Amino acid sequence: MIAVVLMFALTVHAVSSASCQLGWKEYKGFCYAFFTEDSLTWFDASATCLVYSARLASIENESENDFLVTELAAKNSGDTWVGGTSMLHEETWKWVPVQKPIIYTNWSDGEPNSPEKERCLELRKDTAYKWNDNLCNAAQSFICKRKMTQDIPEQNRK
Repeated sequence: MIAVVLMFALTVHAVSSASCQLGWKEYKGFCYAFFTEDSLTWFDASATCLVYSARLASIENESENDFLVTELAAKNSGDTWVGGTSMLHEETWKWVPVQKPIIYTNWSDGEPNSPEKERCLELRKDTAYKWNDNLCNAAQSFICKRKMTQDIPEQNRK
């Protein structure tokens, strides 16, 4: 009987270790938190993601972009921060904190348009969440992203 209970406990732990925290959404091996009720600057949003062992979301391809846009539209979110910035080199956009160059893009027509002032990347609601450069000190919603395989404290599991 003890062997059966131990095997069940190990099975439950193995299954739950690959899940997202309560309130986060899973997509292709990553967990996403949509902070649509919070309004923070890009810097404060980035710091908030770090508290969750996450980072502001990077968007690697059209499929991931479509997933994020669908979620934002369903939540009727306003303009929303993701992790792109051109702060280190004007007109060179990278995902932070890894400094990975942004390859896939979904900029609105004419964007980015203010490289000397607008250095942070948002998904803009009034353009169906196409990409826009904005002032980093604007307060708005944001998306955090983390690998699904990272350890999650037991009390925060689904």
